[in-house]
Amino acid sequence: MGQNPPISARIVVTPEGWSKHITRAGKEAVAFTVRWKDIAEVVAWKDDQLITDCINLGFRVRGGSEFLAADEEEDGWVELMEALPRELPGFARPEWYLEMMTPAFETGWTTLWGEASDPSQGSVRRA
Repeated sequence: MGQNPPISARIVVTPEGWSKHITRAGKEAVAFTVRWKDIAEVVAWKDDQLITDCINLGFRVRGGSEFLAADEEEDGWVELMEALPRELPGFARPEWYLEMMTPAFETGWTTLWGEASDPSQGSVRRA
């Protein structure tokens, strides 16, 4: 029995939106694409990874309940962070990222942009 091949994810930002690209066994595929004009809500939360936390953003599109996720460990995160205030007028205050860091190891689900939805009614899609 062989080991599972490594899986990597990267965020690709374009003028129209962003997409999540997944590479498995050396083959890259687009897992999903989010267009700026379709975004209804952007949320942030943390995943407890025992020693550290990982900050995530979830994007809910109009008419949907699923949050399409990007996390700070993925290539392209910085480019996504730079695009958000430019593409989503009124996007969260710059301090949101520092505020998400504390307290440590708590989820801290927070709506950063758009109309807040009930998180218990949605799901998160990472890839």
